[in-house]
Order: sequence, then C-alpha cells, then structure tokens
Amino acid sequence: MKSLKGAYTLEAVIVMSTVIFILFAIVSAFLLIYQNAILYYVATQAAQEGAVMWSDNAHDLEGNVSGEDDQGLYYRIGELFGDGEEKTGEIRAWAENKLKELTPNTLVGSGAAKVEVNFHNYLVQQVVEIRITKEVDIPFREIAQYFDADLDMEVTARAAVTQPAEYIRNIDYGIELAKTVWVQISGGLDALFQSKR
Repeated sequence: MKSLKGAYTLEAVIVMSTVIFILFAIVSAFLLIYQNAILYYVATQAAQEGAVMWSDNAHDLEGNVSGEDDQGLYYRIGELFGDGEEKTGEIRAWAENKLKELTPNTLVGSGAAKVEVNFHNYLVQQVVEIRITKEVDIPFREIAQYFDADLDMEVTARAAVTQPAEYIRNIDYGIELAKTVWVQISGGLDALFQSKR
C-alpha cells in the first residue's frame, strides 16, 4: 500500500484555494454593488437638486436656500436658444466633487468617472438629465477584458424642472389663444356663409 502523506496537503490546497477564490469573487461583487449605489445616489441627487436650482436661483445644490432669486423676469428666453451651459457646468462640478468625496482614492473609487449633464427643453416640460459613466475597479479586470466583458458602469437619472406658476400661465395663454383663433375662424366662416346667401 502506498503512503498517503501528501494527499491531505494536496486536497487542502485545492479546497482552500477554491474557497478563497469564491470569497474574493463575493467581495468583488459587493464592491461593484457599492460603486453602483454611489453612482446612482450622486446622479439622482444632482438631477433633483439641479432641477430645483434650475427653476429657482435661491436654492443651491446642497439644498440650502439663500432667499435671493435674481433670475429676472425673462430668464427663460436664454434657455430657448441655449442649453444653460452655466447651470449644467455647476451641476457637473457638484456631481464630480460629490463622487470624489464619496469614493476616495481606494480600491473602490480609483476609476475615472465621466459626468454628463444635459438639459432638455421640451414644449411642455423641461428635464435635467445626469449620466455618470465610471470605470469599474475590481481585481482581475485585465482577465475579464479577454472575455469581451465591458466593465464600465453607467447610471442615468432624470428630474423634471417644475414650475407650477409657469404651467398655469402657459395653459391660460393656450386657452386665450384658442379662443382668439376660434373667434377669427368663426367670424370668417360667418362672413363666408352670409356672402353665399
């Protein structure tokens, strides 16, 4: 009968290396979930606070109210022809600073993050959209790239710029415009019908 002196050691090496690898994979999965949660938090916070700031300059991105809204009466005219570059730049800078604050330069947060801020001015609604793309920082990233695995995380958050007074004015203006057009059309039709008689 042969000696089994090295068999237990060999089995222990195989089992323990497998257990350590599985444990390492679980920790890496939790790190990915943590990164995604931070990205989503920063994106939603920037979108919500940016939408509030967009409609009222008295609010800043930290949620504080200064009491001074100095936008003026016709500030929306500039938004019709531009994308609010000053405000989008301020929102982008806030989001980048918040990401640096929440993900210090460690294993979890050392990847580069790209923050995009877009303002969409639709006919009846305005929307602030934040998109954050971040390179994922996990061990063995180089190995995953050989299997065509895209390890970039992308989070998008949107928030509507709400101004109830502006909505009411727009609806009232639309009703008034419809009444004026109806009066002109009905007057023209009446004149047309009377001339045919």
